[in-house]
Amino acid sequence: MTIEQRSTTKPEKHTPSTITITISVITHLLLLAPVIYIIVLSAETYNLFSWHPILTTIGIGLLTLEAIFCVSGEAYVSSRITRKNRILIHWLLQSFGFGLMLAGVIIIIVMKGNRPHFKSVHGKLGLSATILCAIILISGILADNTKWFYPRIRPITIKIIHAVGGMLVTIILLAALINGTYTHWWPGTIVGRDLTFASFVIGTFFIMIKPILGAASRIKFMFRKTSSNT
Repeated sequence: MTIEQRSTTKPEKHTPSTITITISVITHLLLLAPVIYIIVLSAETYNLFSWHPILTTIGIGLLTLEAIFCVSGEAYVSSRITRKNRILIHWLLQSFGFGLMLAGVIIIIVMKGNRPHFKSVHGKLGLSATILCAIILISGILADNTKWFYPRIRPITIKIIHAVGGMLVTIILLAALINGTYTHWWPGTIVGRDLTFASFVIGTFFIMIKPILGAASRIKFMFRKTSSNT
């Protein structure tokens, strides 16, 4: 093979191992199971308020977490889809998830009227998470267009801010979602609530492993380059 051919040949993506695929499948199930459970419980006691847990659970517990997973950890997607397309899927899932979450928040505001919903721990977490999620969505646009700020701001700095901020906001979103199952609304059993808690936490743990390692690697690289320049 000539030098020209080597330079134009794209590196082949390797098929993920059985263990990696298995972990991905388990992670998807850990996210999907509690979401379905909460939707079923909400449907059994259906009223207008039911749309609040339904929309926020799908938006946060499924779409937002899947958005992170698809861009940085999902084995099959990573092996079949280019990085650019995974970022597009990430953006679409995140935006749709935020839209559902926002709709759920609007429903609770309309239903509560003058009654103080955002004075509770769940309400404060939910409102804070919604605002922070909107900020992270905007930062995602900046992270995907770092050339707008170069050379005033290094691209790696913007990407680190978006990645770390996104992980922190995701934890707050999940905390708000789980806290909602510990309110007087919860129509399920105590065991069901505990399993929901465990499923979300373990699934999120699997999802966060690779983004955390990636962010740590970028931070290490950034400081190493800064020290070299100095």
